[in-house]
This record gives sequence, structure tokens and C-alpha cells, in this order.
Amino acid sequence: MAKRVLVYLDTDKFANPFDLILALDAGFDSVLPYAGVTPDNCASIIQNATFPRSPEENKSTVVYIGGKVTEAEKLFHQVQQVMRTSGKLSTIFDPSGACTTAAAAVAKIEKLAGGLRGKKVTVLAGTGPIGQICAILFRNLGAQVTITSRTKEKATKVANKLSDDVRGKVIGMQASTNDARAKACEGADVVMATGMLAVQLLDSASLKKVAPKVAADVNVVAPYGIEDAEPELSGDEKNGIKLLGGIDIGVLKNNVEKELLRRATEDVKFYDYNDALIVARELL
Repeated sequence: MAKRVLVYLDTDKFANPFDLILALDAGFDSVLPYAGVTPDNCASIIQNATFPRSPEENKSTVVYIGGKVTEAEKLFHQVQQVMRTSGKLSTIFDPSGACTTAAAAVAKIEKLAGGLRGKKVTVLAGTGPIGQICAILFRNLGAQVTITSRTKEKATKVANKLSDDVRGKVIGMQASTNDARAKACEGADVVMATGMLAVQLLDSASLKKVAPKVAADVNVVAPYGIEDAEPELSGDEKNGIKLLGGIDIGVLKNNVEKELLRRATEDVKFYDYNDALIVARELL
């Protein structure tokens, strides 16, 4: 039986050890990390990962794409093109863990909110990797989505990129202060923080005033993005608000990633945030 091998392509200078360790824990026999991978230099890696094995044996070879979202998207598309001629390997797109983390968060929020269609959602610091994928998933599930950024230019640029004529528009708002972010959250059913570690975006008093149904935060280092959303919380209520924290989201994220890795060795296809959300919903 062919050994299970993960070919890890990272657009950054160093390959992220998180996904490599998790793949080993998920039962892979070996991980092959490549850093600084670009659309221009990926072809030989893909070809040489494909040719040693038969199509049946290639089910045990999985490509995992990490790194920065914009660069990883280009790499993902190029890998697909290369595989048209070299043969197909299961490929998972998860730059900076954004797809699996966003899928876990959105699935949990969807359950806590009793569905997302027609709901108003504000994603604070939503121009980063996790924020962007969350916004797409919220939008696809029928929510009215607003993202914030410290600058108007970035908020508008990313919101335009995430908007879709069929699935819905994403609104971008400048919000560089606590008060501005609170204003961006007015009327929201869901508030989610996807900012940097140890950076508070919304304090307790503002959250209480905004009073969303659900408030979630991926930050696990104090001070948390949303002051009241402590990492271990899993829908616990405070002031009538269901709070979801980063550790609780992270546990599901890890399980989603492991399950994607398992499925990738059984069904050869390209996996992205849509597949991650399907898995997250099933695991819940």
C-alpha cells in the first residue's frame, strides 16, 4: 500500500509547521515542505510528485497550499493548470489556515444564530485572510455582510473584491477606533472579530450597547479582539449575547483540517473553503 505523503507548498519564506504537524497527527506517513513556492516554479514539484505513482497510488499523495491568500490563490490556479497535463492529485487550498478556521467559525455562528440568511453580519478587521474567507462564506449563506478596516481605501478595495452580483454585495467601512467599530456593528445580528493577536477591537461596553445575537472572536491572546469573547467560550451567554471564543473555534478548525486530509486520500479533487464548510457543518 502506498504511503500517505503530504506535499506542502507555502508561498512564504518558511513552510508553516502547524499544517505539517497536524498532517502527521492525522496519520500521514511523511510531509514534504516547500517554501517560497510561486506559480512560476511549482510545475516541477507537482510533476515529480505525480509521476512516481500510478493513478490509484496517487490517492495517497496530497498537495496542501498555504501562505498568503493572494499569492496562494494564484498558486492554486496554476497548480490546477499543471495537473491538466501531469495528472491529478488531491489539492487542499488553505492559506494561513484561513479556509478551515473560517469554516469552523461560520459553521458555529450559523448554529448559534439559528441560520444566517437575511442576517446582518459585521466582520471587524475583515480584510485579513480569515476575515475575507468568513465574509465570502457569510455572503454565500445569504447574510448581509460588512467588513471593516483601519483605512477606507483597503476596506473598499477588499469589499469590492468579495462582492458578487448574484450572491450579494459586501460593504466596506473604515473603522480605526473602538467607537467607529461599534458604529459599524449597529444593527448587526452577528459581530465577528478576525484581527491580529492581542489587539482589542471592541470593548465590553460597546458590545453590550450593540447587543448582537452572537459575538465571535478568533483571537486567543489577551487582550481579545472582542473583550468579552474569551477563548474557551462556546455560545455562553452574557448580557443576552452568545459568545464564541478562539480556542473553541480552533478545536473544530483542527478537526476540519484532519477530516479534509482524510477525505483527500479517498476522493481526488480540489478542496477549498466550500468543502471546509461542508465538513464543519457535518462535524457539528
